[in-house]
Formats: sequence, structure tokens, C-alpha cells
Amino acid sequence: MEITIRRATAMDSSDLLAWRNDPETIAASISPHAVAPSDHAAWLTRALEDELRALYLAVYTPPESAARNIGMVRFDLTEDASAAEVSINLAPESRGLGLSEPVLRAAIETFRTEFGPLALTATIRHENGASHRVFAGIGFQITGSADGLDRLAANPE
Repeated sequence: MEITIRRATAMDSSDLLAWRNDPETIAASISPHAVAPSDHAAWLTRALEDELRALYLAVYTPPESAARNIGMVRFDLTEDASAAEVSINLAPESRGLGLSEPVLRAAIETFRTEFGPLALTATIRHENGASHRVFAGIGFQITGSADGLDRLAANPE
């Protein structure tokens, strides 16, 4: 299985918007509503320029097939850049194939190569079992819960 991680660009806008507005993504999101294309374009421009945000695309190259974008992983650094919150979203057609954990691991490795061994957190809806399993599988633990959201953390490696 060949998964590579690269920085997102403006050329990835349509994939990112489609994945964000997928009904399963909306149901699992902290902000459970669709995003208008104009709002997404403005957000992506800001995200790509923000030094405290790292937005990566996961690219999967199956044996004897063309490479394809399969998801994104976003890291939002704290103001002092001492830690980051991580979130992941796979393309709908890439879910259920066992790709989430390898994508998340590869993205964290890429992020830590670029930014150093920072502490990582994640915020996940309590009922989002799939995300809980993926994050637990790479060592995140629940550190608190409030308003239907669980806060998870992993130490620097």
C-alpha cells in the first residue's frame, strides 16, 4: 500500500469541498452543516496562507493503478506553536478500506518532520465511533468530554 502525504494546494479545492459536504462527514463534524462553495474557497485561501495551519492531502497509489487523492489531514497549531489539534477526513469512496489509520500515521509523521515532536489533540463527537477507533489505534486517549464532544490527546513522539 503506497500512501504519500503532501501539502494541499488551491488545485485540491474541489476534492476538499466534496469531502467536506459529504453527508457522513457532515453528520460527524463538529459543525454539522454543508459549506457553500464561496465560503469554502475563502476558507481554503486563508488555510493555505496560515502559518499556524498545516493542511495535507493523502494520495494512495494502489498496485497497477493511478494515484488518487483519498483524504485530508489538518493540523491547527496553538498560538505559541507548542501543540496542534489534528482532524482527518477521508473521501467517501476511501472509507471502510482500512486507510484511515495509515493516513493519519503518515500525516503525523510528515507534520512532525516539518514542525517537530509537538503534543497533539483531537476533538471528536462522542458518537463518532470510527474516529474514536482510528485515534485510539495510534495512541490517543480521551482526556475529557463536554457537550457531546470528546477531547483526546497524544504525547509527542
